Amino acid sequence: MTRVLERLDEIYAIGAHRAGYSREEDAAHELAARWMREAGLDVTRDAAKNLLGRRGDARVWSGSHLDSVPDGGRFDGVLGVVAAIESASRLADAPLAVVAFRAEETGPMGSRALEGLPDAFVELHIEQGPVLESAGEPLGVVTAIARTRPTSCRGGSRCRSTRARPTPSGSIGSSPRSASSRPGASSRSR
Repeated sequence: MTRVLERLDEIYAIGAHRAGYSREEDAAHELAARWMREAGLDVTRDAAKNLLGRRGDARVWSGSHLDSVPDGGRFDGVLGVVAAIESASRLADAPLAVVAFRAEETGPMGSRALEGLPDAFVELHIEQGPVLESAGEPLGVVTAIARTRPTSCRGGSRCRSTRARPTPSGSIGSSPRSASSRPGASSRSR
């Protein structure tokens, strides 16, 4: 766990805001490439400059993005990349791939340009809304992603724009289904 936290700090030290295709995002990708090589992965970049670290016939991929938005917190995206690299280093003989997408916060650009999709993709990500914390749940499992307009809201309710979907003002929506009750986990990003 110490190495994961140190790596999160290293990337955050590059800049709290790492805009897509900026010098800061480039520097974060260079660090991640080095860590991927240290984990025994063959590192390549595709046409969109996504960073891919592979070992063997990788049918399962994991990762996220290294760019960030202002005030996105130190874990947004980068936690998924660093955790995937850590998994690769601990599962030294497992065929797998780690990906660090480019410019996901402004597009998404990197993931849309990806070629050769895996059989499965696992992304560790922080919750960027109030649902898990309000429900007292340490972990949630996303089973589907719906793309909506940031200003849409059902039933005429007043909504505030959030990162993944509109969240009704004053309401947390339905309760999440918890996959674990691991003590000490947190859904807070800041």
